[in-house]
Amino acid sequence: VLDPGGRSAALAALSRFRRGSSPSAVEAELAAIEATLAEVSVARAGSWAEMLTSRRALLAGLGLISLQQLTGQPSVLYYQDAIFRDAGFGDFASKAGVLVGAAKLAATVCSVAAVDRFGRRPLLQAGIGMMTMALLLLAVGFQFKVPGEAPGEYVLPPGAWPPVVVFALMLYVCGYQVGFGPIAWLIISEVFPIKTRTRALSMAVTVNFGFNLLVTFLLSPLQTALDALSPGKGSSYLFAIYAALCLVSSTFVHACVPETKGKSLEQIEAMLR
Repeated sequence: VLDPGGRSAALAALSRFRRGSSPSAVEAELAAIEATLAEVSVARAGSWAEMLTSRRALLAGLGLISLQQLTGQPSVLYYQDAIFRDAGFGDFASKAGVLVGAAKLAATVCSVAAVDRFGRRPLLQAGIGMMTMALLLLAVGFQFKVPGEAPGEYVLPPGAWPPVVVFALMLYVCGYQVGFGPIAWLIISEVFPIKTRTRALSMAVTVNFGFNLLVTFLLSPLQTALDALSPGKGSSYLFAIYAALCLVSSTFVHACVPETKGKSLEQIEAMLR
């Protein structure tokens, strides 16, 4: 939009986005954007060494994107059918997954609608709180598993806990989609300096997928090791570990993740210097 001759269109677009701001404030922000673009256009791309000097941005971005995976997202979402079978749902496991998918969609829509109203940090904390509650419910529920029909099989007995497992999984995916799912990616697109943003984003994506693979491949051996300590209770202990990591995540968000709601990229960069 800021191509030659497009300044008026840029000013109109920014005025719509900054509804409620005075014309002078919008004009000042547009001038700051123009100055940044002019600086970037004549400067070379930032090096990896320059990227590493943005310590606060790297801590917030890479920490958030790592905890997104370490709080169990690959384990819970990739293996939800297995979790439902362990809960005693049998052939209904795949159908129960449809309920979880519907809850995920609804939570995503709510998150998109609320992010600029409530801010990034409140949604992150709300999502993490929902995930923590869900993981604690799963940890407690799977403590009641009993031997099944097949050798070495443990399932939840009929009664109150199988529906609780469905509720907990729906709560978990809703919490993830309200917080870590969209907000972590939004934060990393905002906090890195413009000059080194491309390198920083590539590092963040690499870290994210690296932890995704790590958590996915460690799930089975970790659960087996925990089952060896207490037969049938491995998944319960695993969910308790993820719940503890959610508490770590909440502390991290409070201490290290800035609120970027209503701020321009230039203001965020200045704030994190």
